[in-house]
Amino acid sequence: MSFRALAAAAVVAAVLVAAVGVLGYQLGQESTGGDLGASVSTENAETDLSPLIELYADLRQKAVDVPSQDELVRGAIEGMLETLDDDYARYFPPDAMEAFQSGISGEFVGIGVYLEETPEGATVLSVIPDTPAQRADLESGWRIVSVNGENVRDEPLDAISRRVQGQEGTEVTVGFETPDGETPELTLTRQSIDIPTVETEVRDQVGVVRMIQFTTSTATQFDSAVQRLTDQEDVKGLVLDLRNNGGGVLDQAVNVSDRLLSEGVVVRVLEADGRKRVLRSSDGGTTDLPVVVVVNGGSASASEILAGALQQRDRATIVGTSTFGKGTVQTITHFANGSGAKFTTARYELPGGKSIEGQGIQPDRVVEDSQGQMDTALKLLRSKVAEAVKSPG
Repeated sequence: MSFRALAAAAVVAAVLVAAVGVLGYQLGQESTGGDLGASVSTENAETDLSPLIELYADLRQKAVDVPSQDELVRGAIEGMLETLDDDYARYFPPDAMEAFQSGISGEFVGIGVYLEETPEGATVLSVIPDTPAQRADLESGWRIVSVNGENVRDEPLDAISRRVQGQEGTEVTVGFETPDGETPELTLTRQSIDIPTVETEVRDQVGVVRMIQFTTSTATQFDSAVQRLTDQEDVKGLVLDLRNNGGGVLDQAVNVSDRLLSEGVVVRVLEADGRKRVLRSSDGGTTDLPVVVVVNGGSASASEILAGALQQRDRATIVGTSTFGKGTVQTITHFANGSGAKFTTARYELPGGKSIEGQGIQPDRVVEDSQGQMDTALKLLRSKVAEAVKSPG
């Protein structure tokens, strides 16, 4: 095979891949419009990309101080993404793609700690319950100084994180320095860990449910949280705290909406090819407890879908400040070398056809102060509970 043919294969293999939508549609949906048969064939794409392939070959053969093959292909991909004028378009090298996918899936294989970058180095911010780190009595504030006998004091946080993570069931030896100067070294067995995205607390028979982000396990975690609150704590209402929840997986927001709503529209997704997907809640929901939702400017995307659907369907009162205003959906594309990219493929509308792009969800009760937001939400919730008690059924 000629060098030009090899160059063509390298570029086409990197660029021509099937897009896999991470944002799944799991509830009832209807599709209308659009040319479902429209596609881009590999043959046509190779013809369209022939100038790129020719330039790639010439650069590899003739350029002074030519970058590596990977750098040239990355430059081509990033250049195409830049032409989209899409604020959410981004290329992910293999390591970054793996980390991004872990964040979406809500699980990773490791020892069970959250790390933060400090002037002293990578430091344990918190320990996840029921993990190797907790069972070894690892504590917040411990700094990682070595991994498998190698000094990592001067390494960046992401490099240390990759060293600590690995295959499930394998061992990793991590050296620490504690705030009081001790230097314990622990050998831990890596395990698959679900990242907690739902936290709860009880305040005078009110269940406060904080949703940190929407990963592929958030709806399941929400179910467990609500069941625990109702069965063990006998709560009379729920405050959903979506502040600083930047979103995540679309179908998880729809699934949580389904737990709280009767049958009807949750969100309409308008695809780039003209199709419209109507995502609906099923009949009945799983709880009819009164609900108040707290939001702020950090509430975006999937969290806006949940808050907006509950507001539009008169299921919840919204307290706080205007949300971020992200009314678009991104799709993830996976490349053969482990890298990937994301870009906008759809827009969405709330029930009633309302778009929140650039506008956000407007609260029913505007409260600027963080503590005041929660105080107001609790007060409103208790009022809803009292009304429900006065007029049962």
